[in-house]
Amino acid sequence: MKPIWSMETKYDLIVTELFMTDAFLVVPYLYNTPYISLSSAVLHPQHSERLGLPDNPSYIPSFVSAFTDKMSFVERFENTWIDLYTKWYFNYVSHSISNEIIQKMFPNKRIPRIQNLLNNCSLVLTNTHYTINSARPLPPNVVEIGGVHLKPPKKLNEDFEKFLNESEYGVIYFSMGSILRTSSLPPEKLNAFLNAFAKIPQRILWKIEDESILRKHKNIKAAAWMPQRDIFAHPNVKLFISHGGLLGITEAVNEGIPVLGIPVFADQWSNVKKLESLRAGKLLRYPDINEKAITEALKIVLSPEYKQNAKILQSRFQDRLDSPLEVAIYWIEYVIRLKGAPHLQPASVGLTWYQYYLLDVILTVLLSLVTICYSVKLFLQSLVTLVCYLTRGKKKTD
Repeated sequence: MKPIWSMETKYDLIVTELFMTDAFLVVPYLYNTPYISLSSAVLHPQHSERLGLPDNPSYIPSFVSAFTDKMSFVERFENTWIDLYTKWYFNYVSHSISNEIIQKMFPNKRIPRIQNLLNNCSLVLTNTHYTINSARPLPPNVVEIGGVHLKPPKKLNEDFEKFLNESEYGVIYFSMGSILRTSSLPPEKLNAFLNAFAKIPQRILWKIEDESILRKHKNIKAAAWMPQRDIFAHPNVKLFISHGGLLGITEAVNEGIPVLGIPVFADQWSNVKKLESLRAGKLLRYPDINEKAITEALKIVLSPEYKQNAKILQSRFQDRLDSPLEVAIYWIEYVIRLKGAPHLQPASVGLTWYQYYLLDVILTVLLSLVTICYSVKLFLQSLVTLVCYLTRGKKKTD
C-alpha cells in the first residue's frame, strides 16, 4: 500500500490532531489541501499565535497549571512563566525534532520548516466548553464542541442495573481512567479508600484492573471495564471519583454528578480546580490520600449543596442552540464549501511577536517622548543662556 502522500486521490479537507506535535502538518502541505485541527483538551499556549487566539496569562490558566481563571499575584506570576516556557519549548525544541523527522521521511522534497506551516490552519474544533473550562475570547476560527463524544446512553446489562437499582443510598463510581491503574495503589492508600468507603452508606462501582483485590467487599462491585457513559445516566449515581480527565469530567457535568478529583498530570489539575471553585467538586491531592482525608472529602462532595451546584452546572452545559456534533459538522462543511475559509483567520496571525504586542509602536512613542523632552531641555538651556547673556550685557552697559 502506498503512503498517503504518494496517492493520486484528491481531498477536499484534511483533519489533523492539535496536541503535542505538529509534524503531521506536512500532509496537508503535500496535498495543497485546507486542513482543520481537532483538540481533545484545552488549547495549549503554543497554539495561540498560529490561531490569533488571545492567551493573556493573567486570567487564562496554562493547561499544565493548577489554577482557575481567578488567580492571585503569585499564581499569575507562575502561570506567566509556564506560558512563556511552553512556547519556547515548542518553538525551539519540539519543532526542531519535527523538522528532523520530516527531512528524514522526505529527503528529496523541499518542504518548509514546521514554523512556516503553522499559520495555515483553517479551523480548530476544541473539545472544551466555557462552563467547564472557563470563558475566554475566541476568534471565529476556534469553535468549542465540548461534549461531542457524548452519545445517548444505552440500557445497562442486568448485572449493573440490579446493583444500581438496589443501592438504597446511591452509588459512587470510582475510575482513574484508562492509563492510571488503581490496582497499583500502595496498600496504605488502597486500604484508606476501603476503610473510608466502609463508613458510608453508598455502594461503590470501582473500575479496577485486578478485580480479585476487592472481591471480599460486599458493598463494592469491581470490574476491569465499565460502561461509564451508561452508568452516569442512572439516577442513583451520587458521585464520581476521578483523576480529572476532561472527557470523564464532561460526562459527569452532563449528568449533574459532583466530582472528587485526584489529579496527577497536565490539565487534570485545572479541570478539578474549576469544579472546586464552583463547589461542584473537590480536589484531593494524591500525597494527601489517607482515611481521614477521604472521609472528610466524601462528606463534603456528597452534601446536598454540591449536588445542587452540579445540577446548576449541568443546566448551563446543556443549554445550547445546537448539539456539539451538529456544530462540528456545520463548521467542517463550511470550511469545505468556502475553500479553506481564510477569512476566519484574524489578521494577528500574520503579525510578528513585536507587532502583535505593539512593541514597535510603544518604542516609537517612547523615542518620540525622549526626543521631545530632550528638545525641550535644549530649548530651555538655550533660553536660559540667552537670558543670562542679555542680562550681563545690560549690566555692563549700565
